[in-house]
Amino acid sequence: MQQHTVITPYVVGEVHIYTAEVDGELILFDTGPPTAQALACLKENVDLDRLRHVFITHCHVDHYGLADYLSQHSSAEIYLPRKDALKIKYHHRRLEAIEGLLQEMGFDACYVERFRQTVDDEGVFDFSTALPGG
Repeated sequence: MQQHTVITPYVVGEVHIYTAEVDGELILFDTGPPTAQALACLKENVDLDRLRHVFITHCHVDHYGLADYLSQHSSAEIYLPRKDALKIKYHHRRLEAIEGLLQEMGFDACYVERFRQTVDDEGVFDFSTALPGG
């Protein structure tokens, strides 16, 4: 297994992605964040034509940020932890429940709308193109 270091703009600092070859198949563990620097690292260290499997260890953006890119630029199968996949699948239901709780707690409609726009517009959980049956 080979470790590749990616600098992030986040407080966490650098993160690592890992490549391994098993039975002649190239595997990637995590993708790094959705940044130009992480994409350059990925392209430099991972042969996308040979990539067959991508395992996302958990759904923090510095670990899954380039999953959508990989789904569009490789034939690799992308695997997510079951609970994270369910969170993504039911994201809009969860968001509606959170909005209801915010309203019950006294947050005004303007705040709740800004909250929704932040979560939806910035693509916090936009995996729709990467999940089967999106």
